[in-house]
Amino acid sequence: MLIFGQAGSVDRGALQYDLSAMQHLCVREGFVVLGVATACLSTALGSMFGSARIMQAIARDRIFPLSFFAHGAAHGDEPRRAIVLSYTVAQAGLLIGGIDAVAPVLTNFFLVTYTLTNLAAALLALCGLPNFRPVWRLYSWQTSLLGAALTAGSMFFLNPLFALLTLALALALGVYISATVPSGRWPSISQAVAFLTARSCLLTLDAQPADPKYWRPSLLLLVPPSQAAGPQPTAGGASLLLRLAHRLSGSGLVVGGRTL
Repeated sequence: MLIFGQAGSVDRGALQYDLSAMQHLCVREGFVVLGVATACLSTALGSMFGSARIMQAIARDRIFPLSFFAHGAAHGDEPRRAIVLSYTVAQAGLLIGGIDAVAPVLTNFFLVTYTLTNLAAALLALCGLPNFRPVWRLYSWQTSLLGAALTAGSMFFLNPLFALLTLALALALGVYISATVPSGRWPSISQAVAFLTARSCLLTLDAQPADPKYWRPSLLLLVPPSQAAGPQPTAGGASLLLRLAHRLSGSGLVVGGRTL
């Protein structure tokens, strides 16, 4: 309503060049100043404390070597160390060149966050995971992919150099996490993508007629059930069976299963 009201009551030149147009329309100009100051203070405090909470959670997950910031206050578990760091980084950015110099960097980091979130949602929807159930009935993977493309395009539209640097930093963090964090702790979407790719390839292969020219051996390895009577194969024995089946199949397919 505010945007439509300004568009209908302020001429084009004032909307383009008059930074105080909203103050001139208000009954008291002080109300606008008070509202802007309150909104800025609320956003600044929310960002500072929110980022401190996120840093504390990341430090406790041991994703990055930030164990110093994992500790909280004795009362309320407040991340005081992370708050001090957030405040220091914010003040350093302001002292470098003011808010206009920091704004492009902040914008790019927000946009890359939205891009990766939309891309992850699109991949989850494409993989058909049963635990991914968006409640919005009009949702589809196309909307997430479109959102990712629009936010990434906005990054390059605003500043191509900053966009490249931001994507390079995000890629470096991803490579670091993949190389240092065990896969069992933080499962990657790549597992679901690999399963979907393998399933699609198998269905494509099944639809094509078999040609003797490209025949290769495929084995089905059945392992005795764990509750069956008699001596059970050890983990080393099962590993030897798998190695033998792999040697016999060569470049073929080995499917292992346990009878019930």
